Amino acid sequence: MENNCGEHPCREVTALRDRFESYREETNRRLAAGDVSMATINTKLNWLIGLLSSIGAAVLAAVIKILIG
Repeated sequence: MENNCGEHPCREVTALRDRFESYREETNRRLAAGDVSMATINTKLNWLIGLLSSIGAAVLAAVIKILIG
């Protein structure tokens, strides 16, 4: 980035850079919170799929046992 302010950076540029850094940190924090929420939901869905699969397998085995004898 070209500095047209002489030896010292402009106050506005420094203030803008500080605002950008704080905005970036806040955005990273919000994204991290979203990642944790998605991981929690994913774990709960995996448990639910496992439970429903085991119930479905048991019902299918019972139906096959009844049909075949």
